[in-house]
Amino acid sequence: MMRCAIYARAATKGECEVQLSELRGYVARRGWSLASEYVDIGAARPQLAKLMAEANRRRIDRVVVWTLGRWGRSLVGCLGSIQELHDRGIGWIAVSQGIDMDEDSPGSRAQLTMLAALMTWGSDSKRERIKAGMLLAKRRGGECGRPKLVFDRELVGRLHEDGKSIREIARELGVGRGTVERILSVPKR
Repeated sequence: MMRCAIYARAATKGECEVQLSELRGYVARRGWSLASEYVDIGAARPQLAKLMAEANRRRIDRVVVWTLGRWGRSLVGCLGSIQELHDRGIGWIAVSQGIDMDEDSPGSRAQLTMLAALMTWGSDSKRERIKAGMLLAKRRGGECGRPKLVFDRELVGRLHEDGKSIREIARELGVGRGTVERILSVPKR
C-alpha cells in the first residue's frame, strides 16, 4: 500500500482546509493510504521540517501538495527539497498543476523547472514594483518606511544612569529595546 503524506500551507486555517479536502480526496481516489498530514499556517514552516524528517526515515512513499507555490517560496528551495525526496525514492505530486515527480518523466521535470522559474520571476517582479513605487513616492516628496520617532536621546542616558533597565526605558519612551541599546552603546563625548 502506497503511504502518502499531504502538505498544506496558507495564511489562514480556512485556506488550508480547502487544500486538505482536495488532497485527501486525491489520495482516496488513487487508493493510497494517508499516512500523515502536515499543515503550516503563516510564514513559519515547522511542519514541513517534520515532513522532511519523516521522509528521511522513509516512513512515506509519496508527498502530495496542492501547488508548487504551497510547497516553497524560492526556486532553489523548491527544487532542492523535491530533489532530496526523489533521491530517497519518494514521489512528489502537485495535484492542481498536474506535476507528478513520481514517474520521473522528463516532461514533469521540465514543467516543474518552468513553474519554479515563473514563481521566482513573479517574486522578482513584485520586488521591482515595490522599489519603483518607493522611488516615485520619494520623488513626490513623500517618505517610505516606518515614521520617525522623535524623543530625547539624552533622556535615555539619564534614565539608564538612574538605574532603569533597557526594557523599562524602551517602554517609557515608546521605542524598541534595540534603539535604546544603540543609543547607550555610542560613546559620550
